[in-house]
Amino acid sequence: MIAGSAEKVTRNFWAGGPDVYRRVLSGHAQKGMERHYVQPDFEKDLRAAMEKYTSWLTKQIEDVTQVKQENTG
Repeated sequence: MIAGSAEKVTRNFWAGGPDVYRRVLSGHAQKGMERHYVQPDFEKDLRAAMEKYTSWLTKQIEDVTQVKQENTG
C-alpha cells in the first residue's frame, strides 16, 4: 500500500472517483477493497445528510403551500 493512501482512497471515494484509481492507490487488484480504507467522518456526513434532507423537506412544504394557495385563490 502506498504511504498515506487511506486518506487518498477516502478522498477519491467521496469525490466519486473511479474505483480503478482507488485500487491503484490501495495496491489491491480486487474490487471492493476500498471499504477497508475509506474513513468516514460520521459527524460531517450526518450533518451533510441532514442539511440535504432539510432542504428537500423545505422545498416539499413550499410546493404544497403554493399548490394549496393556487387552489384556494
